[in-house]
Amino acid sequence: MQKTVLHLARRSAPDIGGVESHLSQLTPEVEKLGYHSNILNEAMLLEQWSWLPSHKLAIWLGMIAHLPALVHTSIIHVHDVFWWLLPFLPLLWRKRIYITFHGYESVAGPSFRQRFWHRLAAHLTKGNICIGQFHESWYGVKPNATSYGAVTAVEKAHRKPRSAKVVFVGRLAPDTGFRLYLEAVRLIQERGGHIELDVFGEGSERPWAEAYCKLHALPVHFFGFVPNAQLQIGEYSCVFASQYLAILESLAVGVPIIACATTLFKQAYLRDTPFASWIAITTTPEKIMIAYNKHQPLSTKASIWIRSQTWTLLAQQYDSLWSSR
Repeated sequence: MQKTVLHLARRSAPDIGGVESHLSQLTPEVEKLGYHSNILNEAMLLEQWSWLPSHKLAIWLGMIAHLPALVHTSIIHVHDVFWWLLPFLPLLWRKRIYITFHGYESVAGPSFRQRFWHRLAAHLTKGNICIGQFHESWYGVKPNATSYGAVTAVEKAHRKPRSAKVVFVGRLAPDTGFRLYLEAVRLIQERGGHIELDVFGEGSERPWAEAYCKLHALPVHFFGFVPNAQLQIGEYSCVFASQYLAILESLAVGVPIIACATTLFKQAYLRDTPFASWIAITTTPEKIMIAYNKHQPLSTKASIWIRSQTWTLLAQQYDSLWSSR
């Protein structure tokens, strides 16, 4: 008999992002293992209540409208948004509820309040998957399983990188180090180096970035969100990326990666990973420039490891979690 899983997530496809990609790739794989997935996202909950001044109240009223789905599903799996369930836990106390901890709130590291809510969510659910070891070391959450995400295998045989062409992949936001990458491009150019940067992503810093690039005549091109960016990354000599998904996609196509981390928390986020020794972890524009000038082809070990990080393997981790009592 097929089991049903209701995934609760702030956003899902066709929106673009880490959790969105995670769900869109995961659900077909767990279907093969006998789980039928449904997704309940924020837009669905706010459909009738977006006019309310209180976001939390609007979410909880939306949840009331979907209570039948919560009650009748075999499994509820939460992706970060555990607070959605808080008023309804007495009604769902016998329900099998699990959670995946995906990201973080701030590159400065979690506050006491954020650590408390993560630990409470872990305590009130039957099990969890942590995307990254930092959830245990910084939030105090004991994981049932740890993952760094997964990637779809792509053909690397025809990779012909352009020597001075680099791509940034990620949000145009402070936590991805985007400003520092642009400052590094300026440094490289001022010191006689050759570099051209394509930007795959959107975010709050785009207006500043476009003005900065125009002011300093930087060879930077903005493409916005690029669907299936992994298929194009192989054309570049190097990738600027500081988030797990973009790093894994770059490893999968064999492109060297320069990551940026300006806080102790973000450094731990990158260093406490299986791939830390295969990427350059930098902290300043100067160090980004040095890493760019010295970047080398990826090691064979990196290629072997990334081939094992499949959506099938991740689906098996979910299956093991959901099968536990």
